Formats: sequence, structure tokens, C-alpha cells
Amino acid sequence: MYHEAGTALLLPEWPNLRPEGQFMGTTPETGCGPECRNHPAHRSALETEDAMSWLVLFFAGLLETVWATGLKYTHGFSRPLPTVGTLVAMAASVWLLAIAMKDLPMGTAYAVWTGIGAVGAVILGIVLFGDPLTLPRLACVGLIVAGLVGLKMVS
Repeated sequence: MYHEAGTALLLPEWPNLRPEGQFMGTTPETGCGPECRNHPAHRSALETEDAMSWLVLFFAGLLETVWATGLKYTHGFSRPLPTVGTLVAMAASVWLLAIAMKDLPMGTAYAVWTGIGAVGAVILGIVLFGDPLTLPRLACVGLIVAGLVGLKMVS
């Protein structure tokens, strides 16, 4: 893959892809070049890679919910076990986000990651900590979910 400035990014799975998904040169399987991005052999591989990136992003968002909830249990990082669990969840969440961003647009990936975390935090706040369950709060969560679905549909 290539950065906009032309510097090479090393991705062992797809060394001959550009960020926009265009192939450089020919491929041994099909003998086609940049013009045949829609060749069935390439399309199914790209779709699989895309689906995996969204799955990784989903799990990154779930881990964001875990660490956001964990912050409540740390009592300002004064309790060692919840603090360690929260820090591990934070690191794992950011690591998975970085993996997903290899194939997904940065703005979309980050917005979906924070959206999943926000929705999860609201739900867990209601379930675990007795946060208020009101129609306006649910409507706002619904708007976040609608935004996440919209970003997925246009990405």
C-alpha cells in the first residue's frame, strides 16, 4: 500500500494494494492489472478483508465499553485489580482499532469505535449503576445507533 506522499506501507496480506483498493501491476492468479479491481478473485478477497476489519472494529468498540465501565470500578485508579483490568481493556481496544484502521477510513473507524463505546456505556450505566432510563436518553442513543449504521452503509 502507498501513503498519499508515496511512501510504502508494509502490509504482508496485500502488498500490491493502494488505499483505494486499486491493484498495482499484474497479479499471478489472473494476470490482470490496475484496471481489473472488479475481477471476482480480487473482489471476494477485498470483501472478506473489509468484513474482517468491521468485525475487529466491533470488538474494539466492545472493549471500549469494558474499559469505560471499568473506570467506574477503579474509584479513581485507587483499586489495583479493576485498574489493571481497565488498562488492559484500554490497550486491547486501541490495538484493535489500529488494526481495523489499516483497511477502514480513519474518520469512519474512529466514529464507529467511539459510538459503540458510548452506546455500550449508556446501556451498562443503566443496567449496572442505575443511571436514569428516560425517553430522551433512549432517543439520543437511537440517534447514535442510526449514525453508526449510516457510516457503515456509506463506507
